[in-house]
Amino acid sequence: MALMAGGADFLSKPINPEELAMRLQVTRRLIGFADKAGRIDEPLPSCRRCRRVANAEGEWWAMETLVEEGTPVAFRYTMCPECAEERERVRVTAHPFRSLRAA
Repeated sequence: MALMAGGADFLSKPINPEELAMRLQVTRRLIGFADKAGRIDEPLPSCRRCRRVANAEGEWWAMETLVEEGTPVAFRYTMCPECAEERERVRVTAHPFRSLRAA
């Protein structure tokens, strides 16, 4: 009944100290993910090539580091600096004269 009313979790009484400690550990971990991401309600920048995700400081991390499986998160697809640089290098190497025309 409580979960249907919007409660995210509840504890049975009497409280089991081990269960409480475990639940607090999970909550701390979730808060840590939100802190690492810097924002959880906004779409996270995600590299479409390597699938890394940027945190609030612009650092790119493996998606598994910032987002736990099953966490509802929206992504804004872009390219991380390393993948963008590699893409440009491959483009110039494959079409060396294209870069001269753009100049």
